[in-house]
Amino acid sequence: MRGYSVATAALALGVEIKWLDNLLSQNRVSGVAQSRQGVQRRIQPAALYLIATAYGLNRDLQIPVATALRLARAIWQGPEGDQAGALATLAVGDIAIQLNRADLKERMDQALAEAVEVAPRPKRGRPPKVR
Repeated sequence: MRGYSVATAALALGVEIKWLDNLLSQNRVSGVAQSRQGVQRRIQPAALYLIATAYGLNRDLQIPVATALRLARAIWQGPEGDQAGALATLAVGDIAIQLNRADLKERMDQALAEAVEVAPRPKRGRPPKVR
């Protein structure tokens, strides 16, 4: 399955690379390939949809990131989880959160397509010696 770099994902989400890197360092997100230090993380599209949902909850409702991720997971894995286009609803007490997953996926896929075109490609290998 394809994966995107943190820089590409941050560009698609409209967030700072540092914000996304901190989120991934401090929280486990399924669909994010992480190995050892020095190896770039790869973010699968499903993980990006989850992060976009959490970012919206954090930005718009001032919900802490860890809590927003937990709520986002519940929204994406809810009873309508197999119907990706369904309007997902998460009820928490007297409050209900609704997400149109199809719209979010479409927006993120479009943003990813644009971000892939302009995102910086990381340099590989050792830097040249300065003489």
